[in-house]
Amino acid sequence: MANNYSKYTMIRVTPTVIAGTTHVDDVMFNSTEIPDAVIGKGGSCKLIGILMIDKDNEAHDFDIHFTQSQQNFGTAGSAASVSDSDLIAAKPLGSIDVDWSATATSVGSIASLCYFAGHNRNANALQLPMLLEASSDSTSVFFTAICRAETAFAATDDLTFVFHIERQ
Repeated sequence: MANNYSKYTMIRVTPTVIAGTTHVDDVMFNSTEIPDAVIGKGGSCKLIGILMIDKDNEAHDFDIHFTQSQQNFGTAGSAASVSDSDLIAAKPLGSIDVDWSATATSVGSIASLCYFAGHNRNANALQLPMLLEASSDSTSVFFTAICRAETAFAATDDLTFVFHIERQ
């Protein structure tokens, strides 16, 4: 008899990136929902890995910031400009710095994949697993990214994240 319950899930999210150039320290995309990241309202989960699919094969470095509430860190394509009070109100959960070239593989001529499940770009800080917690009235958490290298996506849907999540 099959057991259709698993405490693991993968959630695919395609944020709206800027088609064209986004500069260093600019917001890569506005705060985006990771729907049903937890089982019950206000619940927690463990983020154990992230697969990033770059359909434009650009291989960008960026920082990902996770929050309980939706809060833009500025306008996508412009310098990050979130106020201290807005950042605290968003209830930050954690951050990851992504060094695309450290773990990326090319897939054909138009795409690259980057799987992230552990250390930061200097291999001196373990960043995953990370606990994420939804607000008391939600089962979602949110994320945004800040560019650490100039990016130039061809289309607004050129970047997809696959979040590998353990939830109970």
